Amino acid sequence: MKPIRATNSGILLDRGQLDEALREFTQAISLVERVMHTLSKPEQWRTFLHQYAELYAQAAITEVQRNQDEQARSLVTSFARIASGTTIAQYITTYENSIPTTGEDISEDERRANNELLKRLRQLRKGL
Repeated sequence: MKPIRATNSGILLDRGQLDEALREFTQAISLVERVMHTLSKPEQWRTFLHQYAELYAQAAITEVQRNQDEQARSLVTSFARIASGTTIAQYITTYENSIPTTGEDISEDERRANNELLKRLRQLRKGL
């Protein structure tokens, strides 16, 4: 599962513009949830929400990068309660696998920061 970065929020996340990315993610999630609540049955909610797992994962990753781990945990937990945590966990794992921790092109500070980010993302994912 390769992360899709075609959305404005994904592009902002890639650029490290975390506050702007989170604003975009929050607006998109708000719209998704408004539509979801027009559905009458929880089974319909699950099916509908499942297709937005990547959006929720990217928003949670952004929160972790902003050092807002508790908000990230709340977001993925509420998603998992309705749609299951398996898919969102897969997206988080895919993102984890894209974070460099070795190589000549990475400084020691970046290596340390990336290892810390990986540790926190794994904790988030394991909480599902």
